[in-house]
Amino acid sequence: MKPYVSDAFKLAHENGETHFTNYDTVASFAVYGQLGILLDTTLSGTERVEQIRAFLNYLLYWRVKSFWQAIDKILERNKKLM
Repeated sequence: MKPYVSDAFKLAHENGETHFTNYDTVASFAVYGQLGILLDTTLSGTERVEQIRAFLNYLLYWRVKSFWQAIDKILERNKKLM
C-alpha cells in the first residue's frame, strides 16, 4: 500500500497540489501513522525522530497558513459586501 500512496503524493506534488518532497515519509505516515516511521529499520533512531518532527511541523505550518488564508478571504469578501 505504501508504494502506491507514495506515488500518489508524488503525482500530487508534480501537479502543484501538495508541497511534500519526502514522499516515503508522507506515505508511511499516511498509511501507518508515526509507527510507520518509528518501525523503519533503514533509518537511525535520530533520523526517524527528525522525519516525524519535520513532517508534523510541516503539517502544522500549512494548517496555520491555510487558516489565515481563509480568514483573509472572509475579510476580503466582507469588505466587498459593505
